[in-house]
Amino acid sequence: MPKTFLVILFVMLFIIGCNDGPNETSHPLFVKYRKAHDSRKYSEASEYLKRYLKVRPDSAPAHLAMAALCEENLDDQLSAIFHYRRFLEIEPHSAQRHDVRKWIEAAEKRYYYKAKIKFNDPEDIASLQNTIYEFEQTLKLAQNENRRQSALVNERREKIAELEHELKLKNIEATDVSILKEQLKERNEVIVRLEIERKSLSLSDKEKENRLSELRESIKNQNAVVAELREKLVTSQKEAAKIPELSQQLEKLKQELAETQMKLTNIKLQNQSLLLESELKQEKNHAQTTISPENPSTNQ
Repeated sequence: MPKTFLVILFVMLFIIGCNDGPNETSHPLFVKYRKAHDSRKYSEASEYLKRYLKVRPDSAPAHLAMAALCEENLDDQLSAIFHYRRFLEIEPHSAQRHDVRKWIEAAEKRYYYKAKIKFNDPEDIASLQNTIYEFEQTLKLAQNENRRQSALVNERREKIAELEHELKLKNIEATDVSILKEQLKERNEVIVRLEIERKSLSLSDKEKENRLSELRESIKNQNAVVAELREKLVTSQKEAAKIPELSQQLEKLKQELAETQMKLTNIKLQNQSLLLESELKQEKNHAQTTISPENPSTNQ
């Protein structure tokens, strides 16, 4: 049975066995990948899988499918090895892990064999060394960008926490507005009652005059309390008006954080790919350096 068919079968069984299987198979990019693969449009199928992996970088079935596509149809053993290893990182206890390890070993042997044939010429070895150097420089740039993106993520997380705290305080102040309105209503009712009681008193009665004086003082005090409550109410209403704007800022920052995290994930994947390519090319350079003395005898 061809290995490609086995890989596709394992991918389908893996998807069926996962809780989020329907999401994997029904995603538009995954559907387009399968149609392109069935039509033998392998480069197009590869592009759909790459786009799908940008959306779901931790999709084990997609990495397994990409590995099989690269090895069997695109003759790209390096990419196949990378995606096989990503599958094992995501699903270390998968039932297919033993087969995947065998496929990694076979892909490595095939790549080494191709490299041995290609790089017997010293000029090709020098070209390989230059390529390794270029990959190392690219890797350093990617690592620097990775650190920059990580710092940006941390900065935005701190800003979001700050805004969430401020929004929480504003929500508390908005609740205080309702309390102040209720207190103001109660104070106004007290004033109305005092006014009614004051009018019922007769100024000719000394005792009632004293009571009237007390009531006036009480009304004065109540009016002062009402004025203070009204000032607090105005201040609280102004603060409450800022809540929608803060909420919009918070949502925007959360969206930027999500985009930054996605960029960071893609950069990490690129870093891993570059590291793998650099390691493999260095191994091949060493292997070719060891093999090169055999060339003179061959030419004779």
